[in-house]
Amino acid sequence: MNTQHPSRSGRLLGFGLAVACLVIALALLIGSPGSSAASKAAASVSTSKVGAASAQAVAASSAGATSASVVKVAAKPASPDATRPPQYVTQIPDRASIFPTSTVRIWMNSDTVFGETAGVEYQVGNTYTKVLGSYDTSHPGANWRADIPALPGGTAVSYHLFVRNAQNQDGNFTAFLWNYTVNTTGDNVHSYAVLHDSFDSTYRSPFGAVYSNTQVMLAIRAEAGNVQTATLRVYQQVHPNGATDYVMTKTTSGGYDYWHVTITTPHVPDLLYYRFKLQHVRAETSVDTGWYNDNYLDDNDNLNKGGTGQYFEGGEPGSAAYQLTVYDPAFTTPDWVKNGVIYQIFPDRFRDGNTANDQLAIGQVFYGGNCANGGAVSTLHTTW
Repeated sequence: MNTQHPSRSGRLLGFGLAVACLVIALALLIGSPGSSAASKAAASVSTSKVGAASAQAVAASSAGATSASVVKVAAKPASPDATRPPQYVTQIPDRASIFPTSTVRIWMNSDTVFGETAGVEYQVGNTYTKVLGSYDTSHPGANWRADIPALPGGTAVSYHLFVRNAQNQDGNFTAFLWNYTVNTTGDNVHSYAVLHDSFDSTYRSPFGAVYSNTQVMLAIRAEAGNVQTATLRVYQQVHPNGATDYVMTKTTSGGYDYWHVTITTPHVPDLLYYRFKLQHVRAETSVDTGWYNDNYLDDNDNLNKGGTGQYFEGGEPGSAAYQLTVYDPAFTTPDWVKNGVIYQIFPDRFRDGNTANDQLAIGQVFYGGNCANGGAVSTLHTTW
């Protein structure tokens, strides 16, 4: 009789399958309790974190608050990180109520996680000061608050928000998007009453960009009897000719003086920038001077350009004047572009079209290469 025997490889394969089945059976027998214990342990850790966060929130709340919401532990980085953009909302304080004795409270809604603290950094001149916030949900739409201490009248304050993690590292800074000026009182310009709004026809008419050789009325408000002289100062950017001052006249209504003047725009297109100079004559014949300016961050800050501005005590501010665009009345939009969609495509953005201008000065970097002895170490991509 001819008997067949399994090969060595076949016996090994069968043995391997048997071992695998045994492992799976053992896992089914003992896996569930282990998994349950692991789940319970994970739940215990999560619960303890939430509980600790809640205790922190309650401890950080103001004494007058009746309750504080639970801080939710989310699946987010535990430290400030560029991959998690900060989500901030700040409650801008009532500027009219900020005086030299006022502590300014900033309410924030900050997307913090467990172990993080929201804070405010404020700037006065060249000095920067950080204030850590306290968790507080007593104000609608906010979950943190921070107090900027009282400052002298006329002090211009800018501030932004940040997050400090459990390792005392600061990150997620916003730009200095918010500001206020401490109001002046007594024998000074009463800044809380001063107002110009370039979006309001009471203070600027006509609205927006205007034709060349057009009359524009500009006005500023002050407390009745508080300001003795008001001056409009205008600069031209395209055709600069220094500062031009216009003396303003006033009318009084409802407890305010409205200082106004009408100017004629240049006969050619230009960009005009303007601000207001206000003076209060004190009893001892000295003069208190202040300026009212726009309050945007820089020329790229289109969000805050125009509208109401900011009062500055003392010397003339160096930037952030109101803009008035003057354009050619004969300009017309070409018919071919009307109601069209324009796509800007740059196929040659990284193509080296002229190798003769690749030489760089010592210390500069080109495509990540180092520059030594006036020559750039670079990779030129001629087919991009």
